[in-house]
Amino acid sequence: MLYPVTPANKGLLALLVSLLLSVPFAHANTDEFSLKFAVIPDTQGADDNWGKNRVTLPNGTKTHLGIDWNKDGYYDGEGFLIDISNNGASYWHPMLVLNENQNPVIVENPKDFPIGYRHLPLPLVEPIVAKIIEEQVDMVLAVGDLTDLRSEHEYQQWMTKVAKPLLTNNINVYPVRGNHEVVDGNDWQQWFDAAPHVGKPTSVNNVDNGIDAYQANDTFDQGYKLYQAYPGSLIQDKIAKGLVIGYPGIEDLVYYFVEGDTLFIGLDYYFSSLINNSYRGSWTLLKPWLQDVLEKHTHSVKHRVVFAHEPLAPKKRPLTGSQGINTANAPTENLFGLDIGQIGYMHMQEAIAPNLTQDILSLFAKHQVMYLSGHDHQYSRSLIRANSNAPVKNMFTQIITGNASWKAYENRFGFSPEYEVGLAQHNFVDEHHRTSSLSFIIVEMSSREIRITNWYHPISFSPDDMTQGLHWESENQQWLKPTLDKASNKVNWQRLDANWQKGDVYHYAIDADKRIVKPRQNYWFTSEAPKKSDYLGSTAAIYDGYNLTFNTHQIQTPSGNTYHKKRVPLNELLTFSWFSDNNLVTVSDIVMISGISGQTGSSFNAQGMPLTASPSTFFFDNKGKQVANPEAITPEQAQQGYADTVTLSLSVPNAQLTNAYLARYDDNKRQWHVVTNKACFIASAYSDDFSVVYGKERRGRMPKDKNGKVLPEHCHMKLWGYNHNNQTLWAMINREGKYAVIQSEADKEKH
Repeated sequence: MLYPVTPANKGLLALLVSLLLSVPFAHANTDEFSLKFAVIPDTQGADDNWGKNRVTLPNGTKTHLGIDWNKDGYYDGEGFLIDISNNGASYWHPMLVLNENQNPVIVENPKDFPIGYRHLPLPLVEPIVAKIIEEQVDMVLAVGDLTDLRSEHEYQQWMTKVAKPLLTNNINVYPVRGNHEVVDGNDWQQWFDAAPHVGKPTSVNNVDNGIDAYQANDTFDQGYKLYQAYPGSLIQDKIAKGLVIGYPGIEDLVYYFVEGDTLFIGLDYYFSSLINNSYRGSWTLLKPWLQDVLEKHTHSVKHRVVFAHEPLAPKKRPLTGSQGINTANAPTENLFGLDIGQIGYMHMQEAIAPNLTQDILSLFAKHQVMYLSGHDHQYSRSLIRANSNAPVKNMFTQIITGNASWKAYENRFGFSPEYEVGLAQHNFVDEHHRTSSLSFIIVEMSSREIRITNWYHPISFSPDDMTQGLHWESENQQWLKPTLDKASNKVNWQRLDANWQKGDVYHYAIDADKRIVKPRQNYWFTSEAPKKSDYLGSTAAIYDGYNLTFNTHQIQTPSGNTYHKKRVPLNELLTFSWFSDNNLVTVSDIVMISGISGQTGSSFNAQGMPLTASPSTFFFDNKGKQVANPEAITPEQAQQGYADTVTLSLSVPNAQLTNAYLARYDDNKRQWHVVTNKACFIASAYSDDFSVVYGKERRGRMPKDKNGKVLPEHCHMKLWGYNHNNQTLWAMINREGKYAVIQSEADKEKH
């Protein structure tokens, strides 16, 4: 709705009252998120010897024993039944159930509790599953390393503690295998290069369960039959119902399905010898299948998600020094090594498939794939590109989705400069190379929009605590941690509340305009609303503002036998997404700005721990001089959604306005809120003199009002104004969100 022309500074007397203005609102060309899914990263366990107790039995023999404190049937150590009825005494001297020969009784069947088994990190896995259920997602992707040693016991735990509670809550589960479902953790390369490998397979079916993992000539079966009996059965069921279509011969390993407007493709990288007698690398076999699936769905879906275990470009890996590759300008620098990321393996397979890397990355970019993975036990978001010259529109998103394992990795290699642009990083490693945080992601989608949210939860306990009885109590959504009162020899249980936090959040429309902004670079950007009938034709621009609140991350890249440390800053992906208004509350089109907040201005070491030095306390002025940053954002402010101040302009085509306000939309309250202050208004266009970089004293010149009086000091970095010449309202803002120009009937009637 447009209003009659009056002088722009008339009607502003009531502006202070209108600061509280709230208007119900709905978008015309958007809808509620229709699909919400979570991704569970690595749930593998770890060595169960941390908390074993060595005891002497009545018959004089000695053995190591584990403890089942919470009596859920999962025993650490050697899997013997332990009686903990003697209160805390069993903490130091486990009481065993012995047979007539005074030997401990093994729990149930050895196939379920084998000697030296490993198990899932249930105090980490169960709260993630509980949070996912609380968030009411529609489905879950499990990106591999479901187990550590692919034993039947681990698969049983995964089905019981992960799949069952999700399915009980009508949440579909789609797993893919990781390297720990295939080999012993040290032989990845044999599955990825372009040459055949001969020898005894390292994957074993290590429990007596009646499932023969190696039948007839299945030399490289890799324990596939054991996987099929448990997680694979979830996909087999959907294939039988016609809901999933798989790669011929390995349908439950490589498959796709469509949910709403989204195509999902699950990939496995360890299958080659299952379907091909003459060995070929997995990507050479996947390429034609991927081309067919993606092209077939070009026009029938809006979004494409590829999920697999290993990232295309890794963070903890590769171990470049292990192969002595030190060529500074080699395109595969930081790629080759023992475990090198899938881009590295693509390069290796180019011996029989020239240009394979470019073909695959270009295919994913063409279809704007979102690539989701695990493997590196951390959270990371980046853009992947076929080469360093690719424009941002030819890049696609990769997310390493977090960690649900005790195991954690330092950030050794950071982001590969040839193939990757780093946007967010959160790894969590304590001094013992164990995790200090849980982490996973939730993705929400509508026909036009995507919102990615990284959830994380710091933890202060260890595998030793789990061995001694730490467990998740689902009834109260709390951890129970045992401590022994040595004076009374009793166990006390400490309750630890769950307090999940949002980390990296990125919200955008699939047709958005984007620009990569490097640290200390200007945010200058322009964008136009789509030229469609339901839009007014607004333009938006950021005139001023600099990326001063950015994170740096230390990487420790090995060279030979030494590590070279350096700090690498993260970029930001400035994004303008457009919407129109179906009830004419706004007098401009709506622009959603995202990608400028989320970084805290902190510096992190390779373990993900914050250092004291901050990269955002200074910047370089227009003379190249390093000066203090007068608007430094604290980490606490950044976590609340605040960002560096920018000057946003938004035009209202074909109209002169009165009583115009710049407003920001509150998604939670579903209302508009004016973000400008009457005292800080200027009836003129924006000037570089107001800039923190170009203004006097590097704080920006404080302008005068219409009476020639200098505006008050509190207006610093809060100025706003209206330019009659191009019907543009501008304002300094410091938060992401949806912005529009509004002009209410109520305020119009007052003037």
